[in-house]
Amino acid sequence: MSDVRATPSPGTFDAPIGLLEPTGADRQGIGVQPPRDPHDPGPPSGRWAATALASSPLSAATRSLTGAGVDVAVIDTGVHPVPGLDDPDKVVRSGPRGPSTIADGHGHGTVMAGLVAGSVHGVAADARIVDVRVADDGGAAGSDSVAAGLRWLIEHGRSSGLDVRIALAAFDDGAADPDDGAELLAAIEQARRAGIAVLVGAGDRGTDGDRLTGPARAAGAIVVSATTASGEVAPWARRGDRDRSVDAYVPGSRLLAPIHPGALIARSAPAAVGEVDGVLAIRGSGTSHAAALAAGVAARMLEASPWMGPNQLRRQLTRWAGARASNSWTSNSWTSNSWTSNSWTSNSWTSNSWTSNSWTSNSWTSNSWTSNSWTSNSWT
Repeated sequence: MSDVRATPSPGTFDAPIGLLEPTGADRQGIGVQPPRDPHDPGPPSGRWAATALASSPLSAATRSLTGAGVDVAVIDTGVHPVPGLDDPDKVVRSGPRGPSTIADGHGHGTVMAGLVAGSVHGVAADARIVDVRVADDGGAAGSDSVAAGLRWLIEHGRSSGLDVRIALAAFDDGAADPDDGAELLAAIEQARRAGIAVLVGAGDRGTDGDRLTGPARAAGAIVVSATTASGEVAPWARRGDRDRSVDAYVPGSRLLAPIHPGALIARSAPAAVGEVDGVLAIRGSGTSHAAALAAGVAARMLEASPWMGPNQLRRQLTRWAGARASNSWTSNSWTSNSWTSNSWTSNSWTSNSWTSNSWTSNSWTSNSWTSNSWTSNSWT
C-alpha cells in the first residue's frame, strides 16, 4: 500500500509520503506517485494513530484519557460511516450546508475523523465528531467555504446539544500574501476568541521551502508539522520561519486510517489501500495527519481539564511537542498526574497571559495533498 497524498486538502492527506502528482484530467482530484522516500519502497505497512502516538512524550500522561465528552469538528470533505465512525452517536452531521446527505465521496475527511476519534485505533476514541462538510466529492473547496464552516461553528457549535471546542481545518489555499485568504484568517481568529481551538497542518515543503502558507499563516491557529517514526521532523514537512513558526511536531508519517472502497482517494491510490486488522485502511503521511493526531490529543486534554481554552491548548501542545527534538521531553516530564482536574487551576492562566497581540496575523499550510490534488486550494 503506497502512500496517498492530497494537495488541496491539507489535513486530508496533507503530506503523504507517496502521492502521485496529478496530471491532465486528474488535476482537480487526487493522484498517486511513487513513494518519495527511497528507504520506503516496499509493500504496504504503517501505524494506526494510537500506536503512532504511543512513541510521543505525551502518551504516558494521556494514555488513560479518551476524549470522552469532547466534540471535535472536522471541517473537510465529510465523514463516511466506516468502522470506528459508524456508531449512530459518533458523528453529528451538520454545518453551513445543513445536514449532509452525502457522507464523503472523496475520503479525506473520513481519514481525518478516523485519526482524531475513530473507535478503531483513533487517538481520542470516545470523542464525538461534528462533520462540517465544506468540500465536494472531488475535494474542491475555497477558503471562503472553510471560513463559512468556522463561522457556522462560532454561531452554532455550542447549541442544540453540541459543545465544539476543537476544530480541525486541514485546508491550504497556498496563499502567502496576508491579503490573500483574509476572510479565512479572520475566521480563524474569530473562532479562537469564541473559545474554539483551530488546528491546521503546516503543509509540505515547496518552492518557498519552510515558509508557512494558507491557514497556517493565521496567528490564531495551532499549526502542526509532522515527524517520522524515528521522531525526526519529516523531510517533506514545513517548519515555518521567523515570520511564523510551527507550534507542535506530531507523528504524521505512514499512518493508517479506515476508508471506504468507493472514496476517490482509495480509487486513485489502490496500492495504498488494504485490509489491516480486519479493517479496510489507507496509508498516508502528511502534516494534516499530524494535525489530526494533535486534535485527538487536545480532546484528551479537554477531557481532563475542560476549562482550558484555545490559548492554553496551544501552550500545552507547544510545551510537549514544540521543540522539534524528540528527546526534549523525557518520560518523566509528563507523569500520569500531569493532566488532572487539579493540575490546572483557574488561576494558572489569567486573561492577561495571552493578549490579542500574542497572535499575529500570519499562519497556515499547503503541499501535502499538493495544490493540484485538491483543486486550486489544498488540504494539507
